[in-house]
Amino acid sequence: MRNAMLAVALARQGHVGGETVLEGDAGFYHAYAGSNTGQLTYSFVGDTHTSLGKITSGLGKDWLFLETLYRIYSTAGYNIAHIDVTAKLCEEHGITYQDVDRIEAVVNWLETQYPSPAFPSRREDLESKPGNTAYYTAYGVVKRGYPLLKAQVDPAGAGDPPEVLDLMKRVTLIPSHRDDALRSADHDLHEGRQELHEAVHRARVHLGLRHGGAPHSRGRSRAPDPGGAVRGHHGDLPRSRPAGPG
Repeated sequence: MRNAMLAVALARQGHVGGETVLEGDAGFYHAYAGSNTGQLTYSFVGDTHTSLGKITSGLGKDWLFLETLYRIYSTAGYNIAHIDVTAKLCEEHGITYQDVDRIEAVVNWLETQYPSPAFPSRREDLESKPGNTAYYTAYGVVKRGYPLLKAQVDPAGAGDPPEVLDLMKRVTLIPSHRDDALRSADHDLHEGRQELHEAVHRARVHLGLRHGGAPHSRGRSRAPDPGGAVRGHHGDLPRSRPAGPG
């Protein structure tokens, strides 16, 4: 929204942008979709080709307000589910930071490589540090939410709860195409790409506890650890939409 308003303000002042800023060889589509010709290497809906004409199709007639994701926290949209799901699991089952030994989150693999798997500038699944997905997942456990007015994250963790900085080191993000359960499901879904899309988007959170106890679960279940020392708490993450830059 901020970028859109800035673009309108610049246009009003007579500023002219590059003629091929969107579809050019160094334009937006090539940068974020991997191609400026309509060929799709990755797609959230299983498509392999699109056309530039779709961009303006229904312009001024079709409105998608109900599909707009409002970021209530100052972070990438795909991190919101990690905060809310872990917070809800802890609230429902009375889980505290002291109870949690580790966290595993199976996530949409497209969201672990930003801005795209073709040429990622950062990887969410390789390192746990302030500002990445593991950090927000830990925040959901420790504080059962995230500060609405926290706009900046210090790379060194200054001002963050020490419990968050500790727990984020024990968060493991598992890209969906590396998860055995999801990969098996993918193999079963061979009727069409749309069905495969459903499996790719399915995700969950697993909280490994320091003590035993009866497991509680939502969505896809996972077998408890051998010996029953740790039980899993699961929650399905909402299906994600492609996260735009910023």
